[in-house]
Amino acid sequence: MQDKIIDNQSGTIYSGNCTSFSKKNNSIRCKLFFKFGTFLTGIKTPGNANRFMSDFNLYFTLGRQHIADLQALDHILFITALCIRYQFNDWKQLLILITAFTIGHSVTLALSAIHFIHVSARWIEFLIPLTILITAISNLFIKKFTFKTRFPVIYFFALFFGLIHGLGFSFYLQSLLGRSANIIIPLLAFNLGLEAGQLIIVAIILAISLVCLKLIKINRREYMLFLSGGIIAAALQMMIPRIPF
Repeated sequence: MQDKIIDNQSGTIYSGNCTSFSKKNNSIRCKLFFKFGTFLTGIKTPGNANRFMSDFNLYFTLGRQHIADLQALDHILFITALCIRYQFNDWKQLLILITAFTIGHSVTLALSAIHFIHVSARWIEFLIPLTILITAISNLFIKKFTFKTRFPVIYFFALFFGLIHGLGFSFYLQSLLGRSANIIIPLLAFNLGLEAGQLIIVAIILAISLVCLKLIKINRREYMLFLSGGIIAAALQMMIPRIPF
């Protein structure tokens, strides 16, 4: 049976025979020798006895790290654009908002993982910053922070735009899975990892807002306009070079 190790740099999983071992931080690190004469150093996964929990923990961690990584800045900016109009005392509205985004990206992540749908990566790379741009612009029209509308437009943004972000997540997941036949556990664990990372981002955004609005006493609308303006500029910088036509 071949060993499975995780590349330290990319997180991609490879199969092969480990040529040397070392134990560090409760994980077994080894060098994987490829036929074309190069070595890959990574973390060796456990054997079959612990394969279920190993795979679950692996993909959960990769999902959490993927959305919370600065390399996934587009997803972080989108969540920020969604959440900056809310504070801790708006937790009910925030819960619905995050649930809508979760439903959206979970649907397309699953459908793409099972190869039911396929969308050009070029278009998704363009559409993701477009969703950020539209969401941030919608913040400019908020003048009062009394959220009494049962189904505000931002909920539909979260749901519909979540479908697009799910396709973005799926490209990374598919690069990890390769041609693996068993995708149920990796898909579930990766998605839960995304949710964990997403909640961490939301908590950080709310904490920063609390400090700025309650302690520093920044005007709430000015705070939202300032952040939204920065997000709009970042979204345009991402979007323009990615125009697919």
